[in-house]
Amino acid sequence: LDASLLQSTFSQLLTGTEWREEAAGTVEGAGLPQMANHFGLGPTVGSFMLALAAGLALAGWVILWRKQPLSRWLACTVAAGILFATITRVAETYFYPRFVIALVPAIVIGWGAVLSRRLLLGAPGLVFLGFLFLPGWQLFTTRPYAPLRDAAEWIQQHGGPSPVVLAYGHGREAYAVYDPQCHQIETLDQLESELAAAKAQNRLVFVVLGHNSFNRALLASGYKLLDDPARFEEIAHFTGIESEHYFRIFEAR
Repeated sequence: LDASLLQSTFSQLLTGTEWREEAAGTVEGAGLPQMANHFGLGPTVGSFMLALAAGLALAGWVILWRKQPLSRWLACTVAAGILFATITRVAETYFYPRFVIALVPAIVIGWGAVLSRRLLLGAPGLVFLGFLFLPGWQLFTTRPYAPLRDAAEWIQQHGGPSPVVLAYGHGREAYAVYDPQCHQIETLDQLESELAAAKAQNRLVFVVLGHNSFNRALLASGYKLLDDPARFEEIAHFTGIESEHYFRIFEAR
């Protein structure tokens, strides 16, 4: 957990969107919102908006602490999130913002407490939060979490009779939920073996591939063939709510 990941965590907890999209400028990152450029206003405005949103939640917690003793359990939730983040930092273990998603209800309760008790803050506060959430709302209402079903349905509709469907690398287990007949692979040797078997049976071969950065870093061997235009052609792609959830379908030539 470093400063960059901490900033990303704050942004996702408060807005549902990334602070800065690492894949911006690529096909995987196209259309993904980022608070560092919220409606083109730049990182200074984005930082101010995050600070204001956090301040409103904190003010709400203080109000509840003073007025409603039973609500002090919120302090345990907040403390648990901070403690967990601290432990991962000290232990140098991996951390994802979703690991502290339990803080989201506490944040929303804090907003509700301050906006409902301060009449002059109510309407402006709701307008501010609406402006803050708008990119996330647009993203979550127009894209699936990950387009696994979309990919499976595309192959079902366009893949012809009994194709061989290969789900490659990270994400293959989740894809298999929508296409139980797919073959799950993660190495070049497995890919070559499947291609040879399909050729002997005169069957079309499709490869479903997502999580591009992860797979290129840790399961890269299959890309020797997948990146070769003489062997594979990308014929369809589908977007999700993260750049890693951009899925491609390749057809073997």
